[in-house]
Amino acid sequence: MRSSSSHRNALARVSTNLALGLTPFALFAGLHSGMPADASLTTLLCLLAAIAIAGCLTPGTDGDHSGTPFRRLLSCLLLGSSVAALPWHAGAQSFFPAVIGTGFVSRWWLYSLETRDLVLADRQRLALPCFATRLRRAITWITGALIPILVFSGLPPFPLLFLSFGLTVFSQWTVAEEALWAPASRNRTDARHDLP
Repeated sequence: MRSSSSHRNALARVSTNLALGLTPFALFAGLHSGMPADASLTTLLCLLAAIAIAGCLTPGTDGDHSGTPFRRLLSCLLLGSSVAALPWHAGAQSFFPAVIGTGFVSRWWLYSLETRDLVLADRQRLALPCFATRLRRAITWITGALIPILVFSGLPPFPLLFLSFGLTVFSQWTVAEEALWAPASRNRTDARHDLP
């Protein structure tokens, strides 16, 4: 069984990525003269909340196994844009396409990188992807294709954008859980093999 500290560390990593991803959007909202005050304030409050959550859930010192720096950058931008899309859609319509575009590109780039990993694993005859990986790929199709189509077809955007953010956070949490669980699982296997 996974310990509660593992779940806590995974949540801390997602919160930290969220804070990092929101930072450029909050800076832009605060510095751009054309950004409405309510959208700027909401974005800043979301950033402060993410920083507070990350600070309360500081992960242990077991290293960062969340992938390459480029993947982490994409993950941060994806989370930040998912949050910034909420206040920017309501109060900063002229900037909304930029935040949606950032999330769209980040989401599908991560999907392509994971697809490449799966192809390489298949060529090396490694184990099939776990349920979390298949679920994450399904979430990408929902948040990166279905929800944008529904938004642009005229359905109320706020619930759909909020659903997209929730699914994105869950998806990123599964990545952090896998990254934290894999080394611990290998350590337990190695320990069993070391027994006489």
